[in-house]
Amino acid sequence: MVEAGSVESQDLRRQKMKKYIIYGVAFVIFQVIVLSIMGLTIMKFRNPKFRVRSATFDDTFDVGTAADPSFNIAMNTKFGVMNNNFGPFKYQNATVDFYYRNTKILSPPPKIQNSS
Repeated sequence: MVEAGSVESQDLRRQKMKKYIIYGVAFVIFQVIVLSIMGLTIMKFRNPKFRVRSATFDDTFDVGTAADPSFNIAMNTKFGVMNNNFGPFKYQNATVDFYYRNTKILSPPPKIQNSS
C-alpha cells in the first residue's frame, strides 16, 4: 500500500510538471506573438517629417528676361525634424530641393570643401 501511494504521488508530480511546462511554453508563444505584432505595427520604421520652420531671403533677387525666365535668390532656412520612430534616428548630410506645383524651383549650390 505504501508503494501505491508513492506511485500516485509521483504521477501527480509528473502531471503538475507537465502542466507547468505546458503553461511555460504557452506563455513563451504568447510573448512571441505579442512582440511580433508590436514590432510589425507600433515599432515599424517611419520616415521623419521635415518642415521649414522659418525662412529669410537676402536682399538680392535677380529676375531673368522673357526669353530666359528664371530667378536667382539666396534663402536662409531653419528646418524642423519630427522623429516618429521609437528611439534615435541618425541623419546624414543631404540637400533639399524646393518644389512649386511639381516644378523644382530651388536647389542649393554644391558645397566645396577645403582640402587643406
